[in-house]
Amino acid sequence: MIRIALISLTLFLGFPPIYAQSPSSDAQRLTDQCIEMMRQGEYQKALELVNQAIEIDGKNVFALRTRGGLLAMFQYFKPALKDFSKAIKLDPGNSLSFYNRGTCYQNMGKYSKAVKDFDRSIELNPEFKSAYANRGLAWCELKNYDQALNDYKKAIELDEEYELAYRLRGLLHKDMKSYEEAIADFKQLLKLNPENHEAHFMIAGVHMDSGKYLYAIESYNQAIELAPEEMSPYLLMRGNAKKNINDLDGACADWNKAYNLGLSIAKLLIDESCP
Repeated sequence: MIRIALISLTLFLGFPPIYAQSPSSDAQRLTDQCIEMMRQGEYQKALELVNQAIEIDGKNVFALRTRGGLLAMFQYFKPALKDFSKAIKLDPGNSLSFYNRGTCYQNMGKYSKAVKDFDRSIELNPEFKSAYANRGLAWCELKNYDQALNDYKKAIELDEEYELAYRLRGLLHKDMKSYEEAIADFKQLLKLNPENHEAHFMIAGVHMDSGKYLYAIESYNQAIELAPEEMSPYLLMRGNAKKNINDLDGACADWNKAYNLGLSIAKLLIDESCP
């Protein structure tokens, strides 16, 4: 089933600071400096600054949530969970804190707990599209696909240009062998962004699953044309499609090119199938 990275830095930068009580000016200043360091990619310095802010004001909800987000980015989910839980205890009416803790639970494989936190996040902010999308992912892991589809639909209703929701719904449709619906979602991605080479790759995957190898080759061609610098996995899969239509010479050519570009797994296919 579908698995993607769930923690997004923008989710920790895109909301205004929310405090449980008036913070000290020093803690606020340090947290603001932390955010700026995060924007610049200076994550170790950012962590040092937010640690100082929390030492000064341990009830600073924004600082706790910021540190939690920073820790979660680097997959330190247990300490991040503690920061988000403390932020919730201090300010139980904040939707983002529940959302952030839910993403931690999700990344830790605790999907039922993730759903509960996303539920609460949505109760507090019914227009939080990312909470619907991530709850949909959790429902997928719990094999509740109808609920997942409902959540993706709701996320798209809230934002008809929400690319992540189309992508996730398309992948779920593909897993469910609802191939026409999957292609429709991936084509919507192309409508929103005609340069989206990954959408062509996903469409090709649907064609591969449904045995339409010539259509798959056409989609791989489009992906390669849009992103020649990232073509090696596309070449590998196009080679697989060519093999399925008995074009072994074409398949071997693609696999050899992928291997020469550094995709070592292609060597297995070359050794197995190519003269």
